[in-house]
Amino acid sequence: MWTMPLLLSALGCKKVEDVPADLDGAMHFLWTHLEEGTDEELVSGVISLDGALGGATLEETTDGSISRLTAPEVEPLGVTDRDPALAAGIVMGNLITCNVEMVAEILTWPEQDVLYPGVYQSYDRTYHGDIPTFLDGGVDTLEWSLDYGAKVISSDYTGHTEALMRRVGAEAFGEEETSITKAYVVRYFAPDPAVFEEGSSRTFEQDYQFEVYWNRGSGETLHAYSMWRQANWGVGFTSEDESVQRLLLNGMADWDKDTDDICAEGGPEAASAGR
Repeated sequence: MWTMPLLLSALGCKKVEDVPADLDGAMHFLWTHLEEGTDEELVSGVISLDGALGGATLEETTDGSISRLTAPEVEPLGVTDRDPALAAGIVMGNLITCNVEMVAEILTWPEQDVLYPGVYQSYDRTYHGDIPTFLDGGVDTLEWSLDYGAKVISSDYTGHTEALMRRVGAEAFGEEETSITKAYVVRYFAPDPAVFEEGSSRTFEQDYQFEVYWNRGSGETLHAYSMWRQANWGVGFTSEDESVQRLLLNGMADWDKDTDDICAEGGPEAASAGR
């Protein structure tokens, strides 16, 4: 699932060195630079990612594996008691037939369980910032916490994740020789392992997810999505199994199809009212 040296614009931006030209490298570059990276670095990463995916002509879902996260990549999140090398990685690239502004509105909608029914047993987001201000471009980042419940292979579990979403606007892309004018980069991670019902032998030790959305023209959005998980789902299935990874990748593609539908219904508010 989921490049090109670039000359930075004449608006005083400096050239960003060493931006990986491959899909794997571009995703890791953006993960590392999400919080502390400059707009110029994120712009470089997104343009690189677009080139690696063949974004200008991408029409069908592409997916595969991605190299594992390293300790230096997760330690800033406070995860120091688990080895990220034990979390298998998958990645997907896809086209969403919806403008990127609407996709951002869908992403930040509090009741994701209503928009995407059948995924969660419980879902509660707590925002640490104002959604309209973020969507209007008044601030560049939005954070939220999520407590959720779900079921896997007949076992219930609960989990907690922290999310950070960063906007990269037209002013950052400046006069680059690219049709990209806006992007959103989103990171999710679980600070602690998920909790299964008492007596279950299943485990879900690590969960990291990373998404990049950017416009293609005015009415389409390109989506790169990576996930790293360490889990034992029971009955012989773990996050290392190709069959499990295929189910996850198919589910990621189906999620984007549902996003297409939400967009076609007029956005999250209209879609929620109809569910």
